[in-house]
Parts: sequence; structure tokens; C-alpha cells
Amino acid sequence: MITSNSPFTKLPPELFPVVAAHLPLYATPTTLYSLALTNHGLHEIISPLLYSCMVLRNQRDALTLLQRMLVDRQLGHLVRELHIMSEGPAVMLGDRDVLTGLRKVVQGGLLPYIHTLGLYLLQNDWQLPKILTEADIAFWKELRGNCPRLRGIVIFGLEYWRIGGWDTLFQVIQPNESRPALSHLAFDIKGPLDNDNGGGNLLKGINHFSPSLQTLVLRSTEGFASASHILTLEFPCLKSLTLDGFRVRLTSEAMTFWRKHASLERVRLSNGVQSSRWFYEHIEPGLLPNLMDFRADFSNVLPLAHILGQLTSLSIEKSINAQVPYLLRVVIPEGLPRLKSLEIVQVSASFSHFSLFVGATWYETADASGIFHEGSDLEQAGRDFTGDYIYSITKGAPNLEELALHGSQPLNWTIRNNQFVEPFSGFTRLERLYYGGPNVLFSTDLQDTHRDASLALATACKSIRTVTDVSLSTVPYLTAQIRRNPGGEVDEVMIGKGYGTQIGSEGDPFPRTLQRSSQL
Repeated sequence: MITSNSPFTKLPPELFPVVAAHLPLYATPTTLYSLALTNHGLHEIISPLLYSCMVLRNQRDALTLLQRMLVDRQLGHLVRELHIMSEGPAVMLGDRDVLTGLRKVVQGGLLPYIHTLGLYLLQNDWQLPKILTEADIAFWKELRGNCPRLRGIVIFGLEYWRIGGWDTLFQVIQPNESRPALSHLAFDIKGPLDNDNGGGNLLKGINHFSPSLQTLVLRSTEGFASASHILTLEFPCLKSLTLDGFRVRLTSEAMTFWRKHASLERVRLSNGVQSSRWFYEHIEPGLLPNLMDFRADFSNVLPLAHILGQLTSLSIEKSINAQVPYLLRVVIPEGLPRLKSLEIVQVSASFSHFSLFVGATWYETADASGIFHEGSDLEQAGRDFTGDYIYSITKGAPNLEELALHGSQPLNWTIRNNQFVEPFSGFTRLERLYYGGPNVLFSTDLQDTHRDASLALATACKSIRTVTDVSLSTVPYLTAQIRRNPGGEVDEVMIGKGYGTQIGSEGDPFPRTLQRSSQL
């Protein structure tokens, strides 16, 4: 707890906005609120900052805030970032829903200093007014005209049939002498992204912003659009790239792109076609020298083995059987001691096909012999997260602070196997564990089983603080917070709500985890 004599209270007031700007986005509002409650002096300094970064996790809170802005017309002048999540059908306040209220605020010029706007639509049945359709781009004109400092736009969960006419939108929001260029652009589309629905125009329109973009996120939940429109562009300032649901026509085209973008610190290539190869089998030294956060399927992680040691965060999709332990213990014998966050998505494959995949039948035993084996039958070779799987992870990535596992069984089933629980004692720094099985619905029984499973894991691993079940189809997830006594033993398991992995997601207001694919 911060006291009146704490050195923190003696910081010059002008430094607090700098401190706030360096907090993870998902934690900024709660952290600032906690600081503001510390003492009267900090309250006076931090109160204006509480509105600088607004992360609103439901529509009702968003409507309340927007209504306050319409009444107190100076309140919006404090806002720099506004992120609104919708978790279901539209909530009305009088004759307004969230987007109608937002448009009123924008029309009134009440957000003159905002630099980032994010809309996160998590359900298909959210009824959108025309402000997000091709039929009416007036909202975007108002947004750029009345919010002259806007440089970041995030639209998450837009239906694919609403994306036509985005080339016109891009013309509307192009920079000129009176407004800055976009540095952050994120579109998450529900459905295919192709020429039939305007997706081609959307991708082509990215070239308007390629000179200034630092972050580009493009996701499509269905179909696999060609990445060529993006890979042929140059982004001199690009630090973070997410291409989800895209395919590579030519590996050489992708390699040319990587060589031109040494500034990249974060690359996420989620849910791509298994046959797509984003990298040559053998890559040259020095490729992507600044990369710290990487996500791809196993076949695209393996070629980067010799640079994985520089990462702090790694997410591996479409892993079959023992491929990840094989990567950490055989391909990279020294392991990944710098790695702080690891996410693994297992997919199903029949034993008869294991031999077709590198490392799939490999295993080691937890007898400290250091001997590696190739399984010759299903009993030897079969590796879910039980057996010696976790043991291999503790050896190959010993300094993990968070681990996310996506398997084929619910956590309460997996936890019954002591071979799954006991190896977690090998982690000394692991604070957050995430586990995803088949999609489930929230229930009281789910809370009870999750509490029991979390207790078993927290008893085995003395450093664990939270255990999160990411089997729910959307955020927030079910989370167990572990309270310990001074001796480190578990005192209490508190059930609440939480979000996905944190490391590598510092710029995400609502961190989510990967969704597990059921089969290859």
C-alpha cells in the first residue's frame, strides 16, 4: 500500500501521464482508480487521468458514460482512448444504443483529443445502425472531422456482409495537413474476406496508410484470403502485424516481406491454412532481429527455431501430440530460458498419422535420465497434457510466468490425472495458468469444478496466482484467484472473471486466447 511518505507520492505531477501511458491497456483504468483512492494528494493528480483511457466492458457502462458526456460537455475533452465492448444484443437507454450515443458525442465535437477508438462486438445478434455499413459513411467523416487527433481505429466482430465500400471509408480517413496519419488499424471480420463482399477493396485500401502504420491487425473467421495485397506493400514503421485467416501463395513472397520489415516486434499468423508456408525451411541469420512475440502453427514455428530464444512470448497452433516438447528439448537443446509466456493449441490426429509429423512420436521420461525416446505404439507415443508432457515444458521453458494449454478434454477431467498436476511443481515463476477444452456454458457446477481443479494446481505449484478456464466462447472467462498464507500455502480460492494471456497483449483492452481447432 502507498503511504503519504512513499517516494511514489513525491513524483512530479507531470510524470503521472507518462506512467499511465506505459501501463498495459487492459490494466490502466483499474490501476489508476486504485492509485486515486490511495490519498488525497494522488486523487487530485490522478482524477483527470481516469477519463484519459476508458475501457468499458459492457454496453450499459458505455451508455452511461456517453450520456454524461452529452450533459457535461467538457468531460469528453479528457478522453484520449475509448474502447467499448458489446457482449450481447443492443442495450437501449431511452432512444439510444451505444453506437447512436457515440455518434451524438462525435457530432457534438465532444471528443476533440481522442487518439484511439475501439468497438468490440462479440455477438452476432448485435443490431448495428448504419454507421458501420457501406450505406452511410457520414459517421466516419464526422469522426475524422471532429476528432482531428484520431490515429487508431479498431473494429472487432463486424459481420462480413457489412464491409462493402471500405475503399470509400479509407478515402475519408486518409491523412491531410490538418489530421494525422493512422498508426493503428485493426479489423476483425466475422465471415469470409474476399472480393465478393468488398474484402479485396478493404485489403487494397491498406496501402493508403502503409507509410505510417505501426500496428496492423486483419482477421477473418471464415475462408482464407490471399495475403498478397499486404505482402507486396512496405510498412517502414510497422512493429506489430496480425494476419488471421490468410493464406500465402508463394513462400518467396512472404520471405521478401520479412526481410524488408526488420522493425517487427510482434507477428501473429493465426488460423492459417496448414499448407501455407510463411517461411523457408531454413532461414538466414538476422531475420526479424527485433521479434519478441510470435504466434503461428507448428509448421511455421519450427523454421524459426534458431531465433526463438529472443522471444518473450510464443503461441503455437496446430501442434500434434509431442511436437512442442520435441521443439523445446531436441530442436532447441538449450531450451527457451527467456520465454515468459507460452500458449499451445493441440489438434487431434490418429496414431497411424503420427509418423508423418516431425516430433509427434517423441517423448522423454521424468526420471532425470535425459534420454529421449520415439514411441512405437500408442501407449508409448500418445501425448496429451498428461504423462511427461508438462515435465518437458518445465525443462524447456523453465522461467514461464504464464502458460496457456488448449486440449481436447475439460480441465476437470484432465486434473484427475496426477501425472498432469505433479509436474507443475517444477515451475518456480509460473503465476497464471490458462486451460481450454471443448466450449462450455457458464454454470454453478462449472464454478465448483473449476475451484477444485485450481486448488489442486495451486497446491502443486507454489507460484500460481490465477487459473483461468478459457473454454467459454467469449470473454470474460471464468478465473480462480489464489490467496496464500505467509508460508505460501493456499488459504482461499476466489472465483471471478478474467481475460486471456497478458504478456504480448499489453495493447489489448480485452485480452483473449486462441480458440482450439478440433482436428487437423
